[in-house]
Amino acid sequence: MNKRYVVSMALLLISMLAGPPLIAQDQTKEEKTGSTPVSSNLRDPKPDKSGIQAPQKRLGLSAASGCQTSEYAPPQANDTTFVTDCDTGLDTGCSFRSEGPLVFNIKVNRVVGDVQKLKANDLISQTATLKMPAYDIDFFGGGGFYNPERDRVSFNGHVVPTEFLQGDDGIWRLNEFEVPIEWVNFPSDPGPSGTVTPADNMVRIDIDTANSEEVWCTAIDWGVTVQTPLPDPPPQGGRELLQNSYLAYSPSPCGRGLGGGG
Repeated sequence: MNKRYVVSMALLLISMLAGPPLIAQDQTKEEKTGSTPVSSNLRDPKPDKSGIQAPQKRLGLSAASGCQTSEYAPPQANDTTFVTDCDTGLDTGCSFRSEGPLVFNIKVNRVVGDVQKLKANDLISQTATLKMPAYDIDFFGGGGFYNPERDRVSFNGHVVPTEFLQGDDGIWRLNEFEVPIEWVNFPSDPGPSGTVTPADNMVRIDIDTANSEEVWCTAIDWGVTVQTPLPDPPPQGGRELLQNSYLAYSPSPCGRGLGGGG
C-alpha cells in the first residue's frame, strides 16, 4: 500500500467524522427555523453565589447619550404626548426579579375635564397608547429547561391588554399597548388663576413571572402615553361642550387653548 493512498484515506476519514461543511449546517438551520430564527438562549447570566458579577449585557448607547440607552429616541412631548425619559425604574441595566419590579412615572399635565362626555361626543380618543423600548426579552427562550421570559406590564394598577413585554435575546424592541382612556390619570382643574399639578401615571414591570427561580432580566429605556389629539376646531356644536366639560389649559408652551374665543 503506497504512502499517497494512506494519506488520501486518512483525509477522507477525517472529513467524514467532522460532519458537513459549516455553510451546509447554516443552511439547514435556516430551513428549520425560517429566515429569522427565534431566541434559543437558555437563561440570562447573573452574579454567582461567590459574588462574582457575570458580564453585564450591553444596553446599546453610551452614557454620552443622556438617559437614552436604546436606539429608539423618545418622541417630542406635546399636549397629547407625555414622555418620561429619566426615572428610577428606567435605564437600570438588565435587572432580574429581585432587583425589581421596575416602576416609573409618566406625568400628565393636560386638564381634560369630563372624559365620559368627551368620549360620547368623539372629542377624545377611546384609548391611549403606552409605549416603551424593552431590552433582552427572551420571549422564546428557555430551551425547554426554563419557561420563556414573561414580564408583566401594569398601568395605574391595571394589567395591560396582551399583558407581557415582547422581544428577543440581546436586542431592544419598542413595545406598544392600547389602554382605555379611563385608565389615564388627568390633572384636576385648578381654576382660571390656578396652576395645574401634573397627575402621576404609574407603569410597573414585574420581571420573569413564569419562573420560580430567577432566569431572565430586562431593562426599560423610556415611557410614553399618547392619545389622539382633540379636534381643532371642534365639530359643530362641540364648542359649548368643550367649554363645559373640557378646560383647554396646559402649563406647558404646547397647550393649544381650545376654550374661550372663536
